[in-house]
Amino acid sequence: MRSVISLACLSLIGLSGGCTSATDGWPLGKNQSMAWNVDPVIPRAVRAPTGHVLLGHLTGRGTATFTLQADPRDANRLIWVMTDDHGGELLDDTGNVVAHRDGTHWAAENGQRLTTEPVASVSRPGHVPWVLYRTSGAESGGLFGGTQFVEQIHTIGGPRRSTSQEAGAQMQAEYTADYYFYGPIAAQTRLERGANYSL
Repeated sequence: MRSVISLACLSLIGLSGGCTSATDGWPLGKNQSMAWNVDPVIPRAVRAPTGHVLLGHLTGRGTATFTLQADPRDANRLIWVMTDDHGGELLDDTGNVVAHRDGTHWAAENGQRLTTEPVASVSRPGHVPWVLYRTSGAESGGLFGGTQFVEQIHTIGGPRRSTSQEAGAQMQAEYTADYYFYGPIAAQTRLERGANYSL
């Protein structure tokens, strides 16, 4: 789950001005971050919109509820579908817990808060979906204050094998995911580029 990110984006503590490039072309040139926004593996539906830059990255570990439902592509087959996301801990790239997520509500250890709403989702039967969240409320300052979109991608985990064959059966399962935080591109002076984001 560790991602290769430029030194400018490596830490949420002292993060310097976000990454320096728009994330609108692939492959990325040197000195740019590994911006998953344009990784061709990621469906366009869950990429942050053009005109946003990568501010930071957190790894999440949480718990979700899965329900056994009919496969929309084959009515004779049952598949596990995530029906509730309970959220969990968010860790920085050094493994320290810096925030918690409860569904669409995010809270940092230092009191910063972020509220989001899902705007796109790519289902992955038996696994946690990849989701693009849009900010609907945030406190000023810090990483959360500058965020407009969050990508939940690279999800791992899902329900273990079950002997149940009845539609409606439920199971809780742990998962991990990468969360990439994006803010808008803005004209900056040299002094402004030296400003710090922090959690």
